[in-house]
Amino acid sequence: MSGPRDGDGSGTGPESPRLTVYADYLCPFCRLGNTTLGRYRDERVERGLAPAEVVWEPFDLRADERRPDGTVPSGTGDQKEEYVRSRWSEVEALAEEYDVEMRMEVEPYLKIDSRNAQLVALGIQRDVPGRFHPFHDAVFDALWTETRNIGDPDVLRSVAEGVDVDPDCVDQYIDDSDLRERFDNAPQRAAREAIRGVPTLVLDGELTYGSRSAEEYRRLVEGNGPSSE
Repeated sequence: MSGPRDGDGSGTGPESPRLTVYADYLCPFCRLGNTTLGRYRDERVERGLAPAEVVWEPFDLRADERRPDGTVPSGTGDQKEEYVRSRWSEVEALAEEYDVEMRMEVEPYLKIDSRNAQLVALGIQRDVPGRFHPFHDAVFDALWTETRNIGDPDVLRSVAEGVDVDPDCVDQYIDDSDLRERFDNAPQRAAREAIRGVPTLVLDGELTYGSRSAEEYRRLVEGNGPSSE
């Protein structure tokens, strides 16, 4: 994210809504929702309202495939591939409706592991929160518009450098035991919060599933909007 959303949150106040978003970079609907939520946040600031604070929580879409050492196979099962392909027309329709640039590639979803990207994002959110949203957006861009492998540390170093984050932090965060533990425990934490899929937005304890348009996010946060489907 850029512009007004690059801040460290110091401008938030009593009227600043706090939103928690569970997302995995591999999820195309997360890419859509991240873009439209960013548009709403920018529009909110332009209207002179207090900035919305958004906290990201990791989610592991490949948790059921993950080996004890944290790795996953390079491919995926036929059943999952069939499911992913069955949802692609919906992704394409929403990308057009929301005017979000995406290269419709099924293969990244099936073959790429987002674990390293999520570990680095967690580290940046913890240590340099003012650079988290630019990095977060850039990872989505790297995968969904540039079709780069966001599991590759070299790619993540390039992404970090491009948003003024020290690229040397990438290896440090990937090897950080606290971040690894948090990521490894993400499925259990999501289950406790009744998170059944991504993206899921949490506002005042209410869950909203799936991506929404910027206008829908405005109604959700400011009133007269649906909380879930």
